[in-house]
Amino acid sequence: MTGGVNSQHAWPDEGATRVPDLVYQDADLYEAEQKLIFRGPVWNYLGLGVEIPSAGDYITGHVGDTPVIVVRTAEGGINALVNRCAHKGSMIYYQPSGHPSELTCPYHNWVYDFAGNLKSVAFRHGVGRALRRQSYDLNEEGLLSPEYADVLGIQFDFTAKPVVVKPTAPRKTVRVEAVRPDRDALEIRFPRVEGYCVELAEERLTAKFTADSVLELTPDLVGPSITKNQGIIGEGVELTLAHLSDMRPSTILFHLARRLLFTKFKDPGDDPKLYLFNQLKRIAREWLDSGYLRCNGGTYPAQLIYQDIADRACERIKAAITESMVGEHPIKAVTDPYNPAGSTAHVRFDTSKTTL
Repeated sequence: MTGGVNSQHAWPDEGATRVPDLVYQDADLYEAEQKLIFRGPVWNYLGLGVEIPSAGDYITGHVGDTPVIVVRTAEGGINALVNRCAHKGSMIYYQPSGHPSELTCPYHNWVYDFAGNLKSVAFRHGVGRALRRQSYDLNEEGLLSPEYADVLGIQFDFTAKPVVVKPTAPRKTVRVEAVRPDRDALEIRFPRVEGYCVELAEERLTAKFTADSVLELTPDLVGPSITKNQGIIGEGVELTLAHLSDMRPSTILFHLARRLLFTKFKDPGDDPKLYLFNQLKRIAREWLDSGYLRCNGGTYPAQLIYQDIADRACERIKAAITESMVGEHPIKAVTDPYNPAGSTAHVRFDTSKTTL
């Protein structure tokens, strides 16, 4: 092997049948392998396309010692990205696979799209009276330029050497607004639709469950099911969700049916339709008993009492009830009760993006 490796790294006289210890231990050889093989002009295996069949699917792996994410884009393409946040270098995903809507660093909530472009920065203007940057504009690489600050003799340095950043001029903004009164005749009015609903049948409610009715609880969706707490010294303890197995099925069913009633069968400004509770309870029991809730990785049905997970279940049950009414009951648009109609005459905002 060439490329900066010392001449002392010679194969022993015993021949090719014996691998010397220095192959596994020498730091120079290791760095040469990383440079010439994994970071060189060669192809490296990352995975199979069938492992990420849908948009948003990802798998993680390594090219040498560099962690990577392989993700399927919305257009059906595949991107391979370094699995490191550009902020502090933290790993973005530790799980071997998943299906997020975007790539979010768990350290400071920096969000990237599936092409690796920075989309948003949490608390980008600081919190309260905390130390703030002089400029929050992204550079040509889509990153925040490094800055240096000296506060009461304390240096805040995020670069190899102090870099004093000169304040940059703010981006030029353009006011976009309706041309009035010259183009009032071209005004477009439209309903401000919040959603759609189906008129409920006066008779018995039914549900038509399909493959889309399945809700699969996994640690990727609900969070870790086992957490180990341990200090520097002393015995550690594992915190699990095993206690949720003691919750009675009737209690789970009650909470699910109640959430379904108050979130999916309540009109804005009106009281919930309490006379539907028993029917919704019956349909929720059918959904649970038919195996449409699947618990994997140490999760439990009792986690349906958590609001976010209950809402996911309610969405599927409501969709099944709506599906059973297709062709028999009209679908109605639900408008904003406080602002039911919109108009292009009210368009008025500033933007720094390119306009026509």
